Amino acid sequence: MTVFISYASAQRAWVEALARNLRDAGIDEFIDRWSLIPGGNFLIELHQALERSRAAVVIVSPEAYHSGWVAEEITTLKAVHGPAFRIIPVIYGAIEGTLPFLAATQAIDFRSPVPYRAAFQRLLNGLAGTPPGPNPWYDGLLTEPPPINAATPPVQVEICKGILNRLEGGPLVAVLARDGVVPGRIAATLTAAAAEHYPPGAIRTLALPWLPAGEDPAPVYSQLGAEAGLGEGISSAGLFGEAFARQRRQQSRQLWLLIGFESLREDLQLWLANFVRRNAETYPQDFRVVLVGGEKLHELIYSNAELSILTSAQSVFWPDPAPDELYPPTPAGDDAAAARRAAVLALAGGHPGITRELRATAETGPPPDSGSLTGCQNLWSALNRLKRHPDAARLAVFASRTDLGLNSAYLPDRLLRQLYWRNLITAAPSRPLAWRSEALRQAVAAILNSLAAAR
Repeated sequence: MTVFISYASAQRAWVEALARNLRDAGIDEFIDRWSLIPGGNFLIELHQALERSRAAVVIVSPEAYHSGWVAEEITTLKAVHGPAFRIIPVIYGAIEGTLPFLAATQAIDFRSPVPYRAAFQRLLNGLAGTPPGPNPWYDGLLTEPPPINAATPPVQVEICKGILNRLEGGPLVAVLARDGVVPGRIAATLTAAAAEHYPPGAIRTLALPWLPAGEDPAPVYSQLGAEAGLGEGISSAGLFGEAFARQRRQQSRQLWLLIGFESLREDLQLWLANFVRRNAETYPQDFRVVLVGGEKLHELIYSNAELSILTSAQSVFWPDPAPDELYPPTPAGDDAAAARRAAVLALAGGHPGITRELRATAETGPPPDSGSLTGCQNLWSALNRLKRHPDAARLAVFASRTDLGLNSAYLPDRLLRQLYWRNLITAAPSRPLAWRSEALRQAVAAILNSLAAAR
């Protein structure tokens, strides 16, 4: 039985230890970095692996939770194999909210204080379709996984002050971030900054869940109702609204932080956008809302000018992480480590996901070079999504140019907007748009050429 492992690149070291342990236990696992053929077509080989898999392990983490790439893999698995296909969620580190489409599936929790050997045995039982019994324990040889380190939000004092000031002038603020930035970290930073302005329990973080098209949205309303403190048993938009109205009569000052807007299904995005706008306008003095999202949220605010649903929302663009946040400085005197760090930062050009991916590779292999980018999962993921864009034929033209034109507050070119939200180009008012690095531009051109040759 081939088991497909779906994960975000930030968890690579932990996932590779899990994959070694599965292999040693006799499980034929598929993990992209080990199984994809160098020089081959990443997307074709990946979809072939998805088709021949008989089960999947989904690593649930903050990065994976908000990863469109993971959602695409799960959608493909369900489409190819049907709803009965065995998908086992593995909880790694802290997660933000739940995945309602897996609500009926029992997850394997590897977080402390659960012993790793007990969790691993439960995973083996899940893959085999057998009950684990009262005291599961694996006695075989295991590779020790690296420790799970809780990420601490960076200190963003000035931008947090700016957002809180905007909330005093209006009830609705949209914080916009591009690919590679985890919305939950933004929410945690804002929660800490807002705590002195709101009474205990008044700040609520609502993690907006991904749900495939066609599936019953009742679990989404239930999850959001519980996270908003509206009570249990909320299964529809009507019940959600009634519970909110009751709460408004009992509680005064309140702040909602909505994270993962990109993950929410389109019909639910429209419902929620209407809901928060209507109630923010109804209770402008005591109900404040911060929506954390990216491209889809931006489109709801700006795409149709005064006809847009969220035109009243004030926009704040979350800044790019500083180099030291992406890759901490190396110890003094370690010239080789310093050279690897410099190479990673130069190649990625500040893209958070690509930086994390190259950093993980550099720490276990040779120093990265421009060729390392063509194997980056984050880059292939972005281009896979861009290839479905109506203007995708122009991608190769942009990849051949270093000058992409002048930036404006709202990029009029749809394809340039996609490149911006995928975090592949940089943008600043009145400055020329540019690829994050020359190496990145060359890697995009090389990947597009390989895709064209495969057709």
